[in-house]
Amino acid sequence: MEQRPKKWATCPLTQLGFIRLSATPAVVGTAKRPAEAAAILRRMVGDKNHVYLDCLPSPLASGYVEIFEAMLGSKQVTDGYLLRLAEQHNAVFLTFDTRLRELAEGSPRTEVIGG
Repeated sequence: MEQRPKKWATCPLTQLGFIRLSATPAVVGTAKRPAEAAAILRRMVGDKNHVYLDCLPSPLASGYVEIFEAMLGSKQVTDGYLLRLAEQHNAVFLTFDTRLRELAEGSPRTEVIGG
């Protein structure tokens, strides 16, 4: 994030996901307690370039429901929604999950990092 001086955003889903994954040993190795993860997140969102998207559209709204056709399974539901949310806000969707490459095809503002 230090290499990208652009604005970046979170929403309730991404913040909850950060706390949940930070508390999962299989994901991070040494897990944090949820309160510790929340404290780290609080510092991160204090960044001057952070934007909080507090109003989320329905997953059944136009522009969102269509992404379900491209999904391969249940594990892509939240990610697909977040991909569309980023597109609706003219933002770049940045992920480390290489499994999202196919779902994000045709989205010029998606960056998949790694593998």
